[in-house]
Order: sequence, then structure tokens, then C-alpha cells
Amino acid sequence: MKKFLAILFHSLFCFPFLLFLYLAGIENYTSIRKILFIICVAILLIIGIGQPKFYKTTFETDKLITIPLVLLGTISAYSLQIFANFNPILSAAIVGLIAIFLEKRMKILIALPVYCGAFVGMTNPDNHYSFYLIFLIGFFAGVLFYLSKNFYAGVGGKLGTIAFASVIAGVLILKYVNHAIPF
Repeated sequence: MKKFLAILFHSLFCFPFLLFLYLAGIENYTSIRKILFIICVAILLIIGIGQPKFYKTTFETDKLITIPLVLLGTISAYSLQIFANFNPILSAAIVGLIAIFLEKRMKILIALPVYCGAFVGMTNPDNHYSFYLIFLIGFFAGVLFYLSKNFYAGVGGKLGTIAFASVIAGVLILKYVNHAIPF
């Protein structure tokens, strides 16, 4: 049962990437080439299930406090870009650095979820997303981070992957709502 849930989670985790590849619209390829490319990427993502550290690891904490911590990192990094005019890398670095200092002082694990949120907060402010959308994207990232706490430990790129998947999901929801509800 645990392996089935791991495979299901991995499939749902990879879905935004495949949807992004399909909707990216590579105009110079025919639709058959684009579908074959997506099938190859899907096969490579599914092969990732065979990694030895995929579902046999545990996270240090099992508290739902990680979702608000990811939200805090998201809003903090995005706010530093908007209000302090920092670039995305500097804002994420400052948020991560403050989280590490606070973790050392408080002796609880907060740096990893806050830094995951900082990756989400690196969203380009030139797109003029509202704070409601950034909050929604941060919430998606918090839920993904919480659900993936027992998966992908020791595999590089977990936080960036969570950030990418949640931004893609948030932007797709925004496009759907904008098309469904005319203003």
C-alpha cells in the first residue's frame, strides 16, 4: 500500500510538468513529435520511482506548521522583490539566511520549509501577480512540501521542483478563472 501511494503521489507530482510541456506550444514541431517528446519525458519521470531513496525516508517533523512556514517564505521573498526592489536571488537568499538564524536560535526545524517558500517567492514581479495568487501558489507549495516530506529525501532539486509545480498549477488556475469568469 505504501508503494502504491508513493507511485500515485509521484504521478500527481509530475502532472504539472507534463501539462506545461504540452501547453508550451513548440510551434516548429508537429503534434506527433510533441506528443512523442512528452511521452519520453513522462517515461523518464516515471523511472524516477525506481530511485532507492524515493519512499523509504522520513522527515524530522510531522506537523502541519510546515504549510504556514512555506507561506511565510513565499510572501517574504516576493515582498522583498516588490517593496525593497531586490532581485529574486537576493530576496530568496535573505529569507533563507534569516530562517537559518532563527532555526539555530529556536532549536526547531523551520529553515527548509521557509526556503522552499523562498523559491516560490522568486516569481517574477513583472508578471504583476496579485498577492492573492502568490498566497495561493505558496499554499500549493506548502501542501506539496508537507505531502512530499517522506519522498525524495536526498534527491537534489526537491524544493525547486515543488516551487515550479505550484507556480505552474497556480498560473493555470488563474488562466482558467480568467477565462471562465469574464470581467
